[in-house]
Amino acid sequence: MTQDLGTSIGNSPASWVTAGDILSMASRPRAVYDDASVRGWDEYHEIRPGFSLIAGCAEYLVQQRATFNGGDAFKLHFKIEGHSIISDGRGHEAQADAGTMSYLVQPRNSVKFEQHLMQSRESAITFMCSQPFLAQLADDAELRMPRPIRDFIDGRDLDFHCDVLPLPAALHTMVGDILQPPYNGAMRTMMVQAKAMEVLCAALTRIAEHGDNSTTIRPRDLAKVRELCEILQADPFSTTSITRLSRMVAWNESQMTEQFRRVTGTTVFGYRQQLRMDHALRLLQTSDRSITQIAFDAGYEHASNFATAFKRTFGFSPREARLCRKGDCTGLSAIVKS
Repeated sequence: MTQDLGTSIGNSPASWVTAGDILSMASRPRAVYDDASVRGWDEYHEIRPGFSLIAGCAEYLVQQRATFNGGDAFKLHFKIEGHSIISDGRGHEAQADAGTMSYLVQPRNSVKFEQHLMQSRESAITFMCSQPFLAQLADDAELRMPRPIRDFIDGRDLDFHCDVLPLPAALHTMVGDILQPPYNGAMRTMMVQAKAMEVLCAALTRIAEHGDNSTTIRPRDLAKVRELCEILQADPFSTTSITRLSRMVAWNESQMTEQFRRVTGTTVFGYRQQLRMDHALRLLQTSDRSITQIAFDAGYEHASNFATAFKRTFGFSPREARLCRKGDCTGLSAIVKS
């Protein structure tokens, strides 16, 4: 049996609202909910005028269908955990799985449905951008956006369109940090805002790049790339070879490496390296393990080589990251970009 939640803000049940209503809201702290159908939390952040986000984690106790009125905002959804089916109720449908990012444009005052399975969990954030904000951002950066997004920017009549892409490794970690920031107070707010802007710019760039390839990348290849990304994300420190990975996803090795780069914008090695660096940073910020131990787990025999690669990735050293966790962030403004 499917329970209809009505319209939702984030993941929680709420009254009927539009994306425009959400964009005009002030930031609000985390709200916790727990009832017979769903439990979890969500929170809302206004990042810039015309750019807002909702972050949340939910456990769906029964199969549910949420309804969203929209068309007045461009939406980007980043899913760390969970699975849902997005549709307009008229035959247009997309599947959003864990480790994906999706974007949505839809006609003004139209309805989007999102279905969640019983006993499923979801951790995700959703960005909402107004037409003026997105237009200035895309035009200033000279991004060649796919036709549906361009139509939204130019104020043309829209069709319901949802596209799903693998979530790049660097964005996966940043989205996770937005969901669970390691700081409190003003530092927490500053970090969420900085990461949200960085994630938005990187996601729009990736969507623009993918737009040039969307007509030649087969759905089967996209599904294989998503499967490979999930394998790499499950164990960032794994040393599984490219040959072994290709066998695990039942894909020709040369085709796999070529299509992986086209879809994600990086190589399998580069994707795994970014995952390792991101995981190492998280360990430095949240654990008491030594830098040498973390370096060894990341695949480096010498801590000095790890430190060089770490600083090249983030712009600051492992020791500086560890000191910042202990409260000494002097001169480390780059930490909010990690």
